[in-house]
Amino acid sequence: MQTKYSQLGAALYCYAVSHGYIFRNLDPSSHILCTHISNFFFRKHCAVLHYLITHPKIGWVMVLDGDNVLVNSSKKIEDYIPSVPDIYVVHSERFYNGEISAGNYLIYNCQWSYIYLLNWINMYTILPSVPYHNNDNGALHIHFALSVGKMHPACFDLWYGSLNETWYDRYVGCIKCAIAGQRRFAHIWLLRRGHSFARDYREPENTILETDFLIHGFKNDSSYYYRWQIRTSVCRHNIAAWSIPIRSEMVVTNRSIAQALIRHYDVAAQKNHPESIGIADVFDCWPFCQVELTGHKEQTYLKTLCKSDHHSPDI
Repeated sequence: MQTKYSQLGAALYCYAVSHGYIFRNLDPSSHILCTHISNFFFRKHCAVLHYLITHPKIGWVMVLDGDNVLVNSSKKIEDYIPSVPDIYVVHSERFYNGEISAGNYLIYNCQWSYIYLLNWINMYTILPSVPYHNNDNGALHIHFALSVGKMHPACFDLWYGSLNETWYDRYVGCIKCAIAGQRRFAHIWLLRRGHSFARDYREPENTILETDFLIHGFKNDSSYYYRWQIRTSVCRHNIAAWSIPIRSEMVVTNRSIAQALIRHYDVAAQKNHPESIGIADVFDCWPFCQVELTGHKEQTYLKTLCKSDHHSPDI
């Protein structure tokens, strides 16, 4: 792990020790089967695939980017693993634009997952020659739709014409329309905005809410969240004495205030990214939104997302 993120890695290591998990820092460049992949992001997923295959006794794996800051050590990985059978991958939606996040995901160690990762990795060979293809994240949306049998050619055309963020939002919205707002599939689970194990370091206000476990995309010094430096030697030799040194002033303990923040940023997200968000759909149910949209909200969501001529798959 880069020195820049060493404290974030130390926190995750101690978290893993405290819960009896295995912590591994994978270097994508060290896996000989992945060195032919020039794109770092796809090489990361190749390293994950290699790790799964070479460690067959390991079950679920939480894959994380290096820029995730642990903000709640009481959360357990099991809390985000569906209890229904045959789910092998758990993805999540970014709060601020509705994009399916590629950097952080849960994956079960089985043959289905190997094929899933391999198909995603191989998409590095067909990245469009446009400024805003967004690497593995852009590819994930096509891959996701193909994996659940809901791909539409219009979405592929949008990705290959993605010149800027606005165009990319149309592409994401097209995929969301193609999958018809669904979040539970035969082998994949898609967590709704505001209900993931990792929330982007953007909003609400970069504070810590009751549902937060990890905050993703954190590029600053760890002292922003932590009162002192974390020493792995402490948790290695005396885990009972270890606790995450969160700054209490960063934690929003009042749920009404937290819900007001969610409302503000949910509405703002819809305003700033209308073609990929559709509607503000979590402010009125957070932190206990159902997995799937239903009823009038679902109809409004799909009507809004699919209104564009670019979002024209039959649903």
